[in-house]
This record gives sequence, C-alpha cells and structure tokens, in this order.
Amino acid sequence: MHADPTYEVDGESTIASANMAGAVPLTSSQALNNATLPIGLALSKDLQLCSKTSICAQA
Repeated sequence: MHADPTYEVDGESTIASANMAGAVPLTSSQALNNATLPIGLALSKDLQLCSKTSICAQA
C-alpha cells in the first residue's frame, strides 16, 4: 500500500493515505479544538436563547 497508494475498487480510483493526525496528536488535537470550539459555543448560545423563547419552550 505504501509503495503504490492508489488502487481501484469497483471501477473507482481510491487513494490510501496515512493517518497524519496520529503522527502529531497534540498539534492535531489543538487544531481540531480551534476549529470546532467556536461552532460549539455558537450552538450553545443559540440553544440558550431558544430555551428562553416561548416557541422553543412549547416544542
């Protein structure tokens, strides 16, 4: 697989690649956190606002 990372399955070309995040776990974890934390915070803020409105409270 390492010598020839491309192969064909059912007529479709596939590329095998190493788990690069596993090679640098601390850096990749920090990058994932930096990318997803703002989304999670925005979602929680929207949920707090939603829980305070009568429409969401009735649902």
